[in-house]
Amino acid sequence: MASTWRFSVERVSEIFADSDSNGKNIDSQSNGEISSSSSESEQLRDLDESGISSDVHSPPKKKPRFEFNWSNTSFKPQLFIFASSNSVEIDICISCDIFISTITSTIDQAIGFSKYIQPVVNHLRDKFKTTLVPYQNLVIDESLMLWQGRLAFKQYIPSKRHRFGVKLYILCDCFTGFLLDFIIYTGSTTEYKHTKEFGASGSIVMSLMGDYLDEGHNLYADNWYSSPKLFEDLYQRRTGACGTIRKDRIGFPKFDEKLERGQQVLKHTKNLLALTWYDKREVHMLSTIHTTDMVASEKTDPRTKQKLMEPICIADYNNNMGAVD
Repeated sequence: MASTWRFSVERVSEIFADSDSNGKNIDSQSNGEISSSSSESEQLRDLDESGISSDVHSPPKKKPRFEFNWSNTSFKPQLFIFASSNSVEIDICISCDIFISTITSTIDQAIGFSKYIQPVVNHLRDKFKTTLVPYQNLVIDESLMLWQGRLAFKQYIPSKRHRFGVKLYILCDCFTGFLLDFIIYTGSTTEYKHTKEFGASGSIVMSLMGDYLDEGHNLYADNWYSSPKLFEDLYQRRTGACGTIRKDRIGFPKFDEKLERGQQVLKHTKNLLALTWYDKREVHMLSTIHTTDMVASEKTDPRTKQKLMEPICIADYNNNMGAVD
């Protein structure tokens, strides 16, 4: 594990140092100054590597203050990172990690992200993919990484814990919650393989699932991703799928029946099951891996004290989506 992380840290450090050197050269040339010497570059690389190493190896248990990670007192023991690191230097390093100082406009930010940050992202994605062989059930959802600074592609999602930040499309293993792959949303410059027949949402699913198709996995996703076309294609690639779906999605059948609480109505093809179930409101589901069976839910009828029943596809969906909620 240590050697794997070490390789990752060194690779990211190289990208950081190269990016910073390029930025310094651009600034020095524009000001008529001489670029920094090789010894200064080596010092920058060493400091950057220490900062990244500290950030990567920081303990999962969060400390009230960043410098507490270096404390070896009896009441704050957690010297999991490097005892030789200087907390002041590392704090300066982390707070000043800048890939290029001349990025100002929206267009420049997009170019800067693609050129300087995307190599780091790609390296991390490769590491995540090779760290864990996932279990059968996978889940795709959106996540929001907190970001309070200025950023052209910063998003606002009120339903997330951090309402403002950088949006990620993430693929996780349902059993462990481990992040297998991710795509950073950068607007029109978001890097994924777009397929016209799937649209943006379906193309993101196929991009994230590319390394896990034809292996018998089951995918769970919410109504932004789900569609009959996508689920049928996943089925042909030996990948099951289940998710909520918008009732006006192309290919999803219309149900005209008026339902009461606890009732469901369904239709199916050879591979697809489409159903609408009424609890407090209508819930529309699409699945290629479930039957029409009903199972006991966690809810209890206040009058009869009996467990309420729900479709098995909804029970499995709720259980597996919890890996990312």
